[in-house]
Parts: sequence; C-alpha cells; structure tokens
Amino acid sequence: METAPQAASKEEQRAPKDEKPSPKETTLPPLEKKGSAPGAVAAISPTESQAASKEAFCKVRKNESLLDIAGRQDVYGDSLKWPGLFRLNMNSLEKMKATESFATEKLPEGLRLKYVTRDGASENLAAMGDKLWVVDIASAKTMNGVVPSAILLMRKGYHAYLAKSQLAGEEWIRLRVGFYKDILEALKVSEEVKALLNMSETPMPIKIERKELERFAGY
Repeated sequence: METAPQAASKEEQRAPKDEKPSPKETTLPPLEKKGSAPGAVAAISPTESQAASKEAFCKVRKNESLLDIAGRQDVYGDSLKWPGLFRLNMNSLEKMKATESFATEKLPEGLRLKYVTRDGASENLAAMGDKLWVVDIASAKTMNGVVPSAILLMRKGYHAYLAKSQLAGEEWIRLRVGFYKDILEALKVSEEVKALLNMSETPMPIKIERKELERFAGY
C-alpha cells in the first residue's frame, strides 16, 4: 500500500528540478462481516500476485448446486469437495439455511463462486506438511445425514470435509475435521467439537492415510 508523500523540506525544495525523491434444518447465526479491503494500490506486490494465481472463479449454471459445481471437471472434478467451495464463498451463501439438502439446493444462475486452482491446492498441501491426524465426527449412509453439522463446523472455522468408506459391504459418508500434527492436537479439537455439536460421546481422533490428506487438505 503506498502512503501519502511527506512534505518536502526546505533543502529538498531548493534541489534542482531534475532530482527526484527516492493487502434437519438448522438456522445458523449470520457470519461476521469482514472489514472492507483497503484501496487499490498502484502496483501489485509479488505476494499479491501469487495469492491471485491460487484463486479462480466460476459461474453457476442453470439448476446447479454446490455438489454439481464441485463435480465439474473445470472446477474440482470431485463432488465430495463441495465443502471447499462453501468455505471460500460463505459470504455469498450465508442466507441459505443449513438443511440436510443444502449441498444439492439449486443456486442462482450466474452467481460467481471462488474456487482453489490445482496449483493453489498443491501449494496448500505442501504448506500442510504431514498433518495426518483428523477427528472423525459422524457417519451416515447418505450425505444428508452429515450436511448440517458440516456447515456449522465450517462456519465456526474448522476444516470440515467428507470422505467415503466401506463397512460391511455398505458405503458410508464420513464427516471429519482436520488436519492436525499429532493426537494431542486432535484430542483438543475432539472436545471442542463435542461441546459445539452437543454430542453425547467424544468423537475419535484417527490417523489417516496420506492419500486422503492429498485429496482433501489442499481445498
């Protein structure tokens, strides 16, 4: 950000003219509004340029939902990554109620949504390191069973994500939050989540395989 130039001293004023001085339906509380961005600067710094390269925008097509958009090949190509879209666009989607069908609700056509580019996801993953500990919050046979809790957790700042697993020949959707460096950090989050969701039992910390980290941590 450029600052206003200081008034020249008498010596500078006498200098020759050619010399120049040398950033289940649950109605959730509204999100807090962030302060407005500072005024535009004359030049973009290298850091700002790198941040911009991590971001991209897509427009909602007719009858599309977050699930549909996440599954588009020009976005994530993976419908399970719709929570990543929600995290980046909470201000645009804050008026939507956290119903079980939230992920499949049709969005306004033409709505502009931000998403993470592949390069950006790779950089995010590299910054994450080997944080393989997560907290396993809940499981359901359909996505609808975990959506309201996922929305609440994300609005509270947790990196919630959804993963599929097989148990006794049946497919389950698992709601998890991550990503933590060790079991102690994950246990602390377990207690926080138990209180936040009014759970009768403390959710279990688990250590995931690296391929799960690579699939979800960057988004």
